Amino acid sequence: MLGKFKSMLDSQLIKIRFEQAQDTYHQQAYVQKQIANSLLLKLLDNGKNFNNILEVGCGTGFLTKLIEQQLTYNNLILNDLYLSKHLTTPYSLFLQGDISKISLPKNLNLIISSSTIQWLNNLQDFFIACHNSLANNGVLCFSTFLPDNFFELNNILKAKPNYLSIEQLNMYLSPLFKELKFTTQTMTLGFSNPLEILRHIKATGVNAIYTQSLTKGQLLKFCKDIALQNKTAVDGQENSFEYNLSYKIVYVIAKGKLYAK
Repeated sequence: MLGKFKSMLDSQLIKIRFEQAQDTYHQQAYVQKQIANSLLLKLLDNGKNFNNILEVGCGTGFLTKLIEQQLTYNNLILNDLYLSKHLTTPYSLFLQGDISKISLPKNLNLIISSSTIQWLNNLQDFFIACHNSLANNGVLCFSTFLPDNFFELNNILKAKPNYLSIEQLNMYLSPLFKELKFTTQTMTLGFSNPLEILRHIKATGVNAIYTQSLTKGQLLKFCKDIALQNKTAVDGQENSFEYNLSYKIVYVIAKGKLYAK
């Protein structure tokens, strides 16, 4: 399950955890599927023709398949820490590894990423690299999570990836792009018991930030704490409870490159 947290995100550990979870992720990451759908719909408001596309963190290909089906392009470049067996969309080039350590291709018309950038250690440098790699009319389009993501667990599990506020994202992006649009969304899942929350987190790879499993004592404490903090009556039945886990999502469209003086 979950355990000790590493403050500096380890890309090798993240790779291992997501690669191990790719089968369950592909089946159970329904929130991430919906986020990918919403992200592409927001992008379509800005057009569908993009000659050179880079998708950062393609994973098992939820967003990649939507790109194939709904966008027009000549070159599709994909990136992730590993090449998933579930990825079926044809691509021009696969850049395997930590995107923050890879030189990005030039003259990209679209850089797009869904539910990924929170795993990067230095987002400011990543945004600068994206800006430098985009063509003049290029678009940076991504979704990520806000600091109150999984707020139900904040007092129990002290760890979280690099969740930035809208204010922080704006601070990094506003010197680079003329137009910025932020849209937020909350998606709440209900579980019948606390252990299902841990299983969901493990199945979708989010336990990549942890280096050890919970001990039996820690697991029992987790169940007790979340039972006290996060329970609501279901259908008015006094002894029936639902345990919630809330995803707090932000969608960002950045375009109109600015140039440093």
